[in-house]
Amino acid sequence: MALPKSFDKYLKTFAKIPFPIPLGKITELRTARQSVKSQAQSIAKLKLEVAHPPVITRVAHGLSMDQAILDYVRSATQVEEQRLARSFVQALTVDPQYKEIGFIGFGVLLAQLNLLESAHNYFLEAGSAKASELVPYEYFDSAVFVDEKKGVAEL
Repeated sequence: MALPKSFDKYLKTFAKIPFPIPLGKITELRTARQSVKSQAQSIAKLKLEVAHPPVITRVAHGLSMDQAILDYVRSATQVEEQRLARSFVQALTVDPQYKEIGFIGFGVLLAQLNLLESAHNYFLEAGSAKASELVPYEYFDSAVFVDEKKGVAEL
């Protein structure tokens, strides 16, 4: 019985002592918690991208390597993605084995930016037959923009 009385006395004594609420520390912990959540989401997204690179994933889903590269370039809509896609296709243009697909990919990227005359020059550099086969919309759009009569005749 002595224990409950002393416990009641303890609560009555110390319940009246005001404890300062460290508001600055609470807000600091809240912001840290939010940044940890956003960092965890970024890490999860990057793990997915590193584990499943876009071009390799497209090839695994049944596209040919050329179509996978062009699909990757077409899907690049944000500035950072376009910068990465541009670097990728420019690196392909250096290798003689992938030079044509690199030029076509760069032409697709330029066509997305409405630089149709430059895109058409890259398509011609790669070969108009292969460009019209792989990227018909972008190729003929740029061909009609550069020379309407010749582009319509090619259609």
